[in-house]
Amino acid sequence: MIEQLGSPHLFFTLSAADIQWPELHRLIELQRSYSTNEPPLNLDELSETAAYDRRIDNLTRFPHIAASFLQSRVKAFLDSLQQIPEFKHVDHWYRFEWQHRGSGHVHGFLWLKDGPAIDEMDFNNEDH
Repeated sequence: MIEQLGSPHLFFTLSAADIQWPELHRLIELQRSYSTNEPPLNLDELSETAAYDRRIDNLTRFPHIAASFLQSRVKAFLDSLQQIPEFKHVDHWYRFEWQHRGSGHVHGFLWLKDGPAIDEMDFNNEDH
């Protein structure tokens, strides 16, 4: 991509707050209820410790849902950036990495539509 587009303009890292995402855990609880034919748990009704333990268990048992949810959040992030004139981009690249406990994070690059020609700059020149 660098050979075709030049150096990227922005680097980003996005970390998943997957233990704190209520929407993710509601989705997983629905999936659990389909599997067990029991009503989904409302984690807000549990003690703080029990809710935390359940969220960890959700991420351990349903990593595919957490990964898909993270990918949806990354796409929403990139779509949101396209709505900001200064962050309109012509291309992007990103990769997922996973922590030991399974939580994901994303590293990526953006090539801005109106970004400077970085490869043509002389960084010893203060005007550049």
